[in-house]
Amino acid sequence: MKQTIRVSGMKCPHCEARVEKQLSRLEGVVSVKASHADACVELDYDPAVLAADEIVETIADCGYEASL
Repeated sequence: MKQTIRVSGMKCPHCEARVEKQLSRLEGVVSVKASHADACVELDYDPAVLAADEIVETIADCGYEASL
């Protein structure tokens, strides 16, 4: 399932890399691309394995606010 998640607080490529690294560690994630310029994360994942709430929680654990 492809989904775009709005993320506030990312300010640089380092922020993008941090979010991408943490999300890519989650089981069920196929691909992830964060963009601080667009304030979003584009994610392809298996919803049978990973819930959207877990994605939002992981982004929050990185220090950013996410909304679906």
